[in-house]
This record gives sequence, C-alpha cells and structure tokens, in this order.
Amino acid sequence: MSDGEQKAFGLGYWIFTHKRQVHVGQVGGLGLVCLIIWGIVGVHSVRYLTNRSVDRVVQQSFLATDILFYSIATPQSLRVLSVQVVKHDDTHVDVVALMRNDNAVFASHEVEGQFTVDGVKQAPVSFFVNVNETFYLPQLSILSTASDPSVTFTVLNIDWFRVHGEPLQERWEVSDLAYTSLAFSEDQVDLTRQVKWTLTNKSAYGFRNAVVTVVLLQDTAVVGVGSTVTDRFASLEAKNYSFTWSESLPLSAEPQVQVHVDRTDSNQILSPDTD
Repeated sequence: MSDGEQKAFGLGYWIFTHKRQVHVGQVGGLGLVCLIIWGIVGVHSVRYLTNRSVDRVVQQSFLATDILFYSIATPQSLRVLSVQVVKHDDTHVDVVALMRNDNAVFASHEVEGQFTVDGVKQAPVSFFVNVNETFYLPQLSILSTASDPSVTFTVLNIDWFRVHGEPLQERWEVSDLAYTSLAFSEDQVDLTRQVKWTLTNKSAYGFRNAVVTVVLLQDTAVVGVGSTVTDRFASLEAKNYSFTWSESLPLSAEPQVQVHVDRTDSNQILSPDTD
C-alpha cells in the first residue's frame, strides 16, 4: 500500500470513528457562515438607517430654509392702477383711485394717501387694505373750478403686517339696482341722475365701518362716484342706499357697487351673537 493510500485510509478511519466531532464541526461551520451573513446584513441595515436619518435631517433643513426665506419676505408695494376725476358741481370735483394689493399674506389697518388736484395737495385720506384685493378709493367734493383738472394719488405711509391663517370670508348681495333720471317738475330740464339699490350682508359675520361705494362706469371711465360709511352692518341684514347727482351724466353708464370692510381687524367684526 502506498503512502497516499495509507493517508486516505487513515483519514477515512478517523472520520468513521469520530462522527460526533465531525457533526459538531459541520454545525459550527454553518453557524459561523450564518453569523457572518447576519453581520453583513446588520452593517448594511445600520448604514441604510443612518443615511435615511441624514436625508431626513437634510430635508428638514431645506424645509426650515424655505420657511426662513418665507418669513423674511417683504411685501410688494400697494399699486395705484388708475386715478380719475369727475365733476361734482360747478365748483367741486370728485376723485377716485383704483387700488390693488397683490400680496397674499400682507395687509394693513393703517394706510395714508393723498390726492393732488391741479397741483394742490388735498387733505390726506386714511384707509385699510385686505390681502389680494382691488378696490376703489374715493374723495368727494374737492374745491376746483378747472374745466379739465389733473389728478394724481400718492401712498404716503403704509404699515404692513402678516396675516396668519385664513381671513373671514364675506359675501354681499346687491338687488333692485336701478339707475334713472329724476325730474322734480314737468318743465324741469332733466339734469339729475340717481342710483338706488338694496344691499344684503350674506356673510356669517357682521362688520363695523363698512365703506359702501358706487361708481358709474362708461366703458372703463368713471363718470360718477358716491360713497358712504355704514357704522354697523349685521349678518343677514339688508339696507337701502341711494345716490343722486345734479349733473347730466350719461344714462348708458353702468353702476357698480363695492363694499370695503376690514376682514382682518377683530375690532371691526361683529360675531353672530352680537346684539
């Protein structure tokens, strides 16, 4: 028998006589392999969870950065879309500016502006601005005898604040709107115009100091304007309004009614249970 055969026979005899030790060795080897596999899986799991946490922190950082940029954003300027002047009587004119606030989150309770008519600065007017709105701002009965007076409007000061949350929603209903001519006697020349309507507050809340304005529009030109302040306008309340002009304004003009209330000032809002 050769040396190689003797070694193979000896190894086989040893395995046959040591089956238990061989079985224990196989089990141990298999366990070691499983341990190594679980170790590799554990390492990758830790790396995945760590990277995910880092990604989350990065995302939160970007979100915080966006919020920071939003919080330091500055409001856009209040825009004056147009300024027009109409005759009030022989010695006075009415002026009206069409204003626009493009800001979605900035409003103001305190705005001061000034009309200038034929180079003469008028008394400053104070008003408020809601978010994202267009509105008429009138000033009535200004002394002027010019046949074609010039007019400008300047915003002197505005105190912006950020509106948090959704402001109150308002809804107004204009009914029985009529624009007619008036004659007080049969032989009187028809020089008087009147607008009448009923205004109903369909909002869930009432408002204080509601500015009710009517403009007469000939195409895009204002040919007449009237305005009044209603101290108190309760929810679901209806009120009648009328304005009269002693001028021969075109009967083809279209009346447009505007209600301007401060929706962001709690002092100007009447809750439904307010008497």
